[in-house]
Amino acid sequence: MAQQFIVGENTTEAISNIERLRHQGFAAVVDVLGEATLSEKEADAYVDQYLNLIGSIERAMGRWKPLGAGRTSGSMDWGHAPRINVSVKATALSCLASPMDYEGSVAAILRRLRLICRRVREVNGFLCLDMETYRYKEIILESTDA
Repeated sequence: MAQQFIVGENTTEAISNIERLRHQGFAAVVDVLGEATLSEKEADAYVDQYLNLIGSIERAMGRWKPLGAGRTSGSMDWGHAPRINVSVKATALSCLASPMDYEGSVAAILRRLRLICRRVREVNGFLCLDMETYRYKEIILESTDA
């Protein structure tokens, strides 16, 4: 069952499997696993993984035909959907995220989230923030408003 949801253990494998899915008419949302960050260094590495993955997908999508019946050109699937869809677990962007430090958590998450968001916008992609758990709901909602 996991093979349906985990398309690769590394970027090369993920791109290959995303391309296979696209040939079958399916789009994909990418997410970097291992989101439990225990240090700020790990949180920085998590962001770097996303930036590298987005860059790799950007290079690969030049070979992709748009999805959708009769579509052979354009930059959007089905005429309206971005080809790059990224899902991020916001609390992985700060090892110290905690409702006890609301403002500090929001600031720390935003600092890294903006890097990913900027890159997703550059490639005309879509970014989804994974709500994760109710405990972090207000921090994540505040991070999206800022």
